[in-house]
Formats: sequence, structure tokens, C-alpha cells
Amino acid sequence: MKRKSMLLSLFCVVATLVYAQNTIPNPSFENWKTSRYLIYSWEEPVDWGTINMFGASVIQTTDAKVGTYAAKLVSREYDMSDFGMGRINTAQMATADYLAAIQTGEPRFGFSFTDRPQALRLWYKYMPAGIDTAQVYVSLQKWDGSKSERQEIAKKIYQLTETVSEWTQLTLILDYENADIPDTCIIDITSSVSPLSRGGHEWNISGKIGSTLYVDGLEFLSTVDTKTVLADKCTVYLSKDNYLNVTMPEWNGCADIRIYSVIGNLVKQTRVSQNTQIDVADLNTGIYMVQLTQNGKSFTQKISK
Repeated sequence: MKRKSMLLSLFCVVATLVYAQNTIPNPSFENWKTSRYLIYSWEEPVDWGTINMFGASVIQTTDAKVGTYAAKLVSREYDMSDFGMGRINTAQMATADYLAAIQTGEPRFGFSFTDRPQALRLWYKYMPAGIDTAQVYVSLQKWDGSKSERQEIAKKIYQLTETVSEWTQLTLILDYENADIPDTCIIDITSSVSPLSRGGHEWNISGKIGSTLYVDGLEFLSTVDTKTVLADKCTVYLSKDNYLNVTMPEWNGCADIRIYSVIGNLVKQTRVSQNTQIDVADLNTGIYMVQLTQNGKSFTQKISK
């Protein structure tokens, strides 16, 4: 019960900054540490918070793409019944200091960051144990003193559902909401989306035990090589009859199409292999982000319905 009470503190207390740098901390997971509290001890990557204190699910591995080590997230069961979540299957790490919640009552999320990069790039492998969804979440934020809250400058939520057994490079184009300069960056990575994930919800309890996500070599890109994006080849627009029209002059295999709400919830997804129309009549009026991904390349377009 004591450790469950600790977990509640981790996710319910207002967060503050933890780092004072302008690059991603420990981006290739070369450095690991043993964290301790009372009789408990667990391994986790330096400058990254995990829920390994409740059972190891983020593991150091020599199956790496960059350097000697990488992070391996293997979903396992955690009993969150006391918090109304039931039993959830997940593995999660974030740029955070969860131990601070136990020691001071104030968990610290994110690291100091004052740049406006165009994209986050990383290497990954994903082996879902059945139907499952991994997620990479990145958010650039700024403290708004007039409202006493954080303002989101840019965000990207990218979900993985397909098996990718070889190291693959992924470039995530950030979606900027305004021209402000951020002061904080938060990165949250999970092998199975759950209520503990940023952007997750109480109904995200379908994670599968054993789903495995490898992550390595994170870096921000100030500009993006046109070889990594599809923007010059894609057309995405909403017609008056509530169909989303997606065209690409050259198709090279299947493409994944995901539609997100303005707060980052995945509301529709499909896979196509040719120019297509997607019926979106069931979506409410509002702003949506359409993400098209093909062979590790991506394109994002904002639409208004």
C-alpha cells in the first residue's frame, strides 16, 4: 500500500522543472543508475524517470543502435485498482524525477529547453504482443505567469501499432501552436498506452504483457532533410461532403493515416495503399491534425471541420 501511495503522488502533484540544459538528457541511454528509497532499489536511465520502483519494465540492453546501450521497454502488469485504473499493462519512461515525489512531495517533469526545433528524431524497434499501441509524446511548454499554468508551444503524439523488428529511424515533425519560445521540454515514451501515459486516458487499459519497444539515439533537428518527410509529395484536404482526401503522386507501399484531436487524442486511423477518401462525417466540428506516415517518413496537416 505504501508503494501505491507513492505512485499516486507521482502523477497527481503539480510538476516543476528538473534539468537546466538545452539538449535532451542521456539521449542514447548510455548512463544508468541504481535508485533507492527505504528498502526498495531499482535500475533506470540517468535523467529519466520510470515506474521501475513498482517492478522493472524499463531495462538496459546492449541491443543498441547508437553507442553501447539502449532502453528496452517491456510491458508488464501493474495493479492500479486503488486508483480506479484496475490492472494495466505498460512500461513507461519520461524526462522526469519521480523519486522527488516521494522525497519532497513534488515530482519534477521536463528539462530546461529554449529552442524551437522542427522535429524529434529517434531510432526504435517495436514488437507488440498482439493488438497494442506504443507512444512517443513530446511537448514544448512555457510558464504563463498571468494564468499560473503552463502554455503549450508545440506538441507531437506519435503512436506505433505495427511490428518493426529492425532498427528504424523515425522523424516526428513538431506541431507549433504559436511563435513563443519555450522554457521546458517533456518527453514521455511508453510500450503500451495507459492512463499513466501523457495523452492517455482511463480507457487505455488494453495494453498487452510482453509488448516490447526499443528506443535509442534521440535528437532534436533544427531543420529537416526533405528525404525524411513527405510534405512535398502529399495533398490532404477536407471536402464539403465530409470526406478527407489524401493523395500522393508516388505510392511506395502502404501508408498509415492517423487523425488526432486538437488535444492529441487519436480519433481515427486507417492504412491505405493508394489515393483515397476517408469518411469523417462522424467527427465533431473542430480542429484536427492529420498524420500520414510511410516507410519512416511523415507528413502532418492541420484541418478544420
